[in-house]
Amino acid sequence: MDNLLISSVIIIFFTALIGSYLQRKRRDGVLQELEGFQVTVKFKEEGTVWGKFKLFPKGMELLFSRAYQNRHAHKILSYIIFPNDIERIEAILRFHDELSPENKAQRLKEIDLAKNPRLFTRMARMMTNFLSAFHDAINESLGILISRVKSTTGSSVLQSNDKKLQQLGANALNIVDHSSWDPILEYYLFKNVVLEIVDGSGKVMEYSGILKDYSSSWMAILDCQIDEKVKLPLSDAKRLMLQRRLDFWIRLEKIDEKFIMHIEIKNESDRELELLEVKAEGYSKRIGVVLQSGESVKRKYDDLPAEALKDIADEDLPVEISLIGPERVDPKVIQEVDVALPRLYLEYKAVQSLDVFVHRSIGVIRHRCQAQDDA
Repeated sequence: MDNLLISSVIIIFFTALIGSYLQRKRRDGVLQELEGFQVTVKFKEEGTVWGKFKLFPKGMELLFSRAYQNRHAHKILSYIIFPNDIERIEAILRFHDELSPENKAQRLKEIDLAKNPRLFTRMARMMTNFLSAFHDAINESLGILISRVKSTTGSSVLQSNDKKLQQLGANALNIVDHSSWDPILEYYLFKNVVLEIVDGSGKVMEYSGILKDYSSSWMAILDCQIDEKVKLPLSDAKRLMLQRRLDFWIRLEKIDEKFIMHIEIKNESDRELELLEVKAEGYSKRIGVVLQSGESVKRKYDDLPAEALKDIADEDLPVEISLIGPERVDPKVIQEVDVALPRLYLEYKAVQSLDVFVHRSIGVIRHRCQAQDDA
């Protein structure tokens, strides 16, 4: 066996090995930016799921901030999304006020890089586009090269396996997402655009922001601003701390067999927000208060439905807890937050900063628009 044949076999083997490994490990380049962030996955017709994002090569997972008991009495810790579930997703939303200080800083850095892409970013983009645009030509050149080596060496291994060798080379080239390139999206990359999404009810939603990136499957629109209702679960103590826009002080007690909840809510954001109502299944209490930054409001509830109180044991009462963003609390006095709270929701309305990650089969870049800072 001559040296050229041995070298060819070694190169082919390691190319196949590395190419196969990287293909199995390849994750969507757009969604990788969400790794470790708290996100809200909005489904077309089935509500939302909130948790810390974890990405797999073929799927994703949302890790909950606390264990939830489902209708089968199982304590569940996460929500797993498989490839065949992707078509049910309307959008993945990353709200700025739901992030830790570290993740907030990372998000703002991503936005700055989208607004002012560095030279290295543009060069990397050009190289990726080159490989994408000339993928077929490179693949054909690889076939010609293999045929030339085959005719030169006369090796029976190469003579009988040239198609397989070319396929191995093509698989190695497929490490680059060559099917993602789109001339329109590429032109509007790093520009302000309007994303259009049609939700499950047929309503058209628009998000104005910066087109940060796109792949063959997903697009990322950063630095959007929306004014809409938020439904915040008051039963999730850890989430109440993580969301950071509002601080809560809650006291639960039972007096003369009557359950009472005292709650104080403070606006810690830099914008006003409107507290609408506290809700549960078959229960609603209007608040109707606009809170400016730094303002707070107190409420007392002594008529909560039994269904909302099913997780709370009498022997655990009274309970008094402060749910304040970690950056506003001395680390030495942070309370344990794994406690049962009533199954209630707080609805409020506020202007929110967020990023939108949407599947290309769902969202469309419909307009170029003026930057909000220039409006």
